[in-house]
Amino acid sequence: MAKLPSVEASVTTTAAATVPPVFVGEFTPPKPTEGYVSRRVDVKMTRTQAAVLRDKLRTLQDSGAKTADGRFVDNKADAVRWILEN
Repeated sequence: MAKLPSVEASVTTTAAATVPPVFVGEFTPPKPTEGYVSRRVDVKMTRTQAAVLRDKLRTLQDSGAKTADGRFVDNKADAVRWILEN
């Protein structure tokens, strides 16, 4: 039966393996506003939170409030947008 070569015998050290790595500069992680930003939120509210949002929506509708893009506040999502914009 033939003897298989050992792993240690086949490893050779090259010049590239002996040169230490070169660091170009310090790594700065990206800011949280860079890259992917989720544009959707799914929230389960308590009864109290839902009642507050309903009341806020009604108040915004009665006052004729508009979102930044000029649309009237018609639903709860618009009310949340209005709150975030103001």
